[in-house]
Amino acid sequence: MLADLSIHIVLALLSGLLMACAVGANDVANAMGTSVGSKVISLKQAVLIAAIFEAFGAMFASSEVTTTIRQSVVDLSYFETDIQALTLGMVTCLLASATWLILATYFAWPVSTTHSIIGSLVGFAYLVKGHDAIHWMTLTGIFLSWLTGPLISALIGYLLFRSIQRLILSNVKPIRCAKFFLPFYGSLVGFFISLPVLLKQFESMLPIVMYSILVGVLFSIPVLVISWRSDYDELLPLDNQLSAVEKMFGVLVVMTASLMAFSHGSNDVANAIGPLSVIIGLEQHGIAALSQSEIPASLLLFGAGGIVIGLAVYGYRIIETVGNQITSLTPTRSFSAQLSTSVVMVVATCVGLPISTTQILVGSILGVGMARGLQALNIRIVKNIFMSWVVTLPSGACLSIVYYIILDYMIY
Repeated sequence: MLADLSIHIVLALLSGLLMACAVGANDVANAMGTSVGSKVISLKQAVLIAAIFEAFGAMFASSEVTTTIRQSVVDLSYFETDIQALTLGMVTCLLASATWLILATYFAWPVSTTHSIIGSLVGFAYLVKGHDAIHWMTLTGIFLSWLTGPLISALIGYLLFRSIQRLILSNVKPIRCAKFFLPFYGSLVGFFISLPVLLKQFESMLPIVMYSILVGVLFSIPVLVISWRSDYDELLPLDNQLSAVEKMFGVLVVMTASLMAFSHGSNDVANAIGPLSVIIGLEQHGIAALSQSEIPASLLLFGAGGIVIGLAVYGYRIIETVGNQITSLTPTRSFSAQLSTSVVMVVATCVGLPISTTQILVGSILGVGMARGLQALNIRIVKNIFMSWVVTLPSGACLSIVYYIILDYMIY
């Protein structure tokens, strides 16, 4: 029976690569969309930033979420005597999720890759082993995070942008205030980008917090130097000063874009690598040792590489929707949305909770938009996005059932 795994591995690698590319086209475009939409960076620059920091996030901070995807949604003990079904099921989950994501990207719908892969896992497990093979308690926690995550990110985005309005934009001398407060906002980026990495190195919270604060201070130094060396005249008319402040926030937008890519790589690479790692683990260790086996670094890089390819080839469609159509974005608004999204993503990654980057980012953008009033939001686009979220999970489940039946008939 294990001899059949070679067929599954070939199929899994191909479908895993397709899934990673689909994640890149749909989800990384969400992460980069606000930066490109605010015209701080170009699409080519977004791809370069994503390539570097997606790989870092996948390599150094993703194993907890990948473990959740591959172990905690489906009860693997039900497949101890049916490895063939488990391996084929993981292939169908990847194909089903990739199919839905490619379709959604074609229509420029920013949907949840996490919803898609978890829906596919549920559909396959229910078809083959029934409802008892699904960890419903784990799914309940994940479902609750899907409801609370966007609300929390919207609140953080709202408060963050309001703080920028109160501390800088509403001041009679916005350039002087920006020079004073920009390093503080830069330190927040450094703090949260170091948190998931340090949590893997230390067990005690004290050194984690201390080192995170240190990284935050280090991040604030270049922001301080750049802002104070800027030659913007504080005696300019107020409108000109506000335009200058937006340009000054450009460096923070690049920093938060890097943090977004890092946090996305740490959380959502699991959507492509989780099922793939099950099949690789079955061949190397067998199902009994699957829960203890480490996820190879090469597999994480494989997923990160596919994600970057997807963004470069097809991500522009979602970037247009997220960056330009929900609400008008400037560097200060883009920074607020990106940082609030990253905060929620980093915390979720630290506890091994797979959440939707799409939902978190859209929640953040809505929060930033509401800080300017409801009239700043494109309600029609928001309604379309919400509807695409509703149908994603059942679509993934239905597609995985169809693919499993077809592949089972063709191969066996």
